[in-house]
Order: sequence, then structure tokens, then C-alpha cells
Amino acid sequence: MRALTILYALLMLLIASVTAGAQSPPPRINPKPPSDQPIPAGEQKAWVKLCDDVTTNDNGGAKAIQRICLTSHERLDGNTGNVLVSVAIRQSQGQDKQSLLVLVPLGVLEQPGLVVNIYPQDLWQKAQRGENVDDAKLYQLRLSYTLCQAAGCSAETDANVNLVEWMKRGGGMVVLVMTPNGKSFGFGVPLAGFAATYAGASVDNQEYAQARKKLLEEIAERQKKLKQQTDQ
Repeated sequence: MRALTILYALLMLLIASVTAGAQSPPPRINPKPPSDQPIPAGEQKAWVKLCDDVTTNDNGGAKAIQRICLTSHERLDGNTGNVLVSVAIRQSQGQDKQSLLVLVPLGVLEQPGLVVNIYPQDLWQKAQRGENVDDAKLYQLRLSYTLCQAAGCSAETDANVNLVEWMKRGGGMVVLVMTPNGKSFGFGVPLAGFAATYAGASVDNQEYAQARKKLLEEIAERQKKLKQQTDQ
């Protein structure tokens, strides 16, 4: 029960109803990670690690069990329960290759894709205060959408050591999408707690699913009551 309560509290951290707008920058070569900057301690972390065993087939047709883990942040709309943005690093047991997965809502312009900007801790704090930030000091990455379905539009790319190190030491990231009217829109993702979650043990999948279900049921019930009040 305590684990379920903790997971529910974690999910509550991931609710948001407003995201910040921003201008989309051009892609460029990424600088080296800020290695002189300490890794955040991870208070109020908004990341969770889920692992599962998946059956795979090799070239000879032999079946094998492979453990796949996702260290992810999922920000929900507090009014609807819909996913506003989801970011994850996928790790496969026995493989050095990792992937960055990003999911954004439907309605985005599929071309030219989306842009991920990772901010060092000091610049993330400046951005939160509305101060100007030197884009040359950001890690910038452009991704192409791979699939759009009911849950949203997803993009995926290889996550090299440089990218993961930036996420470990960064203050936050902004996922920039283009809307059909030609304007860009940014979804903020805090990186506090990513490093500890990425290196730590996974949570129980079933307990996390129960906590998430409980949260979505509460959002739906709240919207039902608001509708009843409006109709009266």
C-alpha cells in the first residue's frame, strides 16, 4: 500500500494544464555535456522506471527473453487526463544501444518534425524566470515523427552517451512542435530525478498501473462534477 501511495504521489507531480510557448531553433552540432556541473540530487523527481521481459526471436528463429526498461516522464493534462508530452529513454538488456522516445498530442505539423532542447541547470532556472538564454549553450536535437495514432504522434532516435549525460546533468528540456498554422509550441520537461531514476531499480508495473488508473478516474470524476454544475 505504501508503494502504491508513493507512485500516486509521483503521478500527481506529472499533472499540468499549461505549457510554455517558444520559438523553434535550427538544428546544429551538439556541444559536449556539462561535465563540470554536478548531477541534480533529484528532489521532487518526475521520472519513473518501468521494466518488462519481452520475448524476442533471433535470426535463427530461436526465442529468447530480453529485459527492456523505460525511464520516462509523462506529463498529463489536469483537465482531461490526456498525455501532453512523454519522454523516455529505452534500454535493452545486453545491448549498448539506447533510444530516445518522444510522444506529443495529435494536431502537430508532421513536417519538419520536432526539436528537443536540453538546458543546463543554470540556464533552465533562467528560462523558468523568463530570462533570455543563449541557445548556443543548449543541446539541440531534431527528430522526425515515426507514427501518429490515437495516443499522439511519436518520434524516436538513438540516444548516445552524450545525450544521456546531458539529461543526467541538465535542469530540464523543452520539446518544440510546429502547429498547422506555422507557429511553434513548447512542452517543458524537468530533468530533476532523471539520473537517479535511470540508475535505480524499476517500480512495480502493476502498482504503477493502478496508481495511474486511480488518478485518471479522479480526473474524470472531477470533470463529470464540473459538467453537472455547468448544466444546472
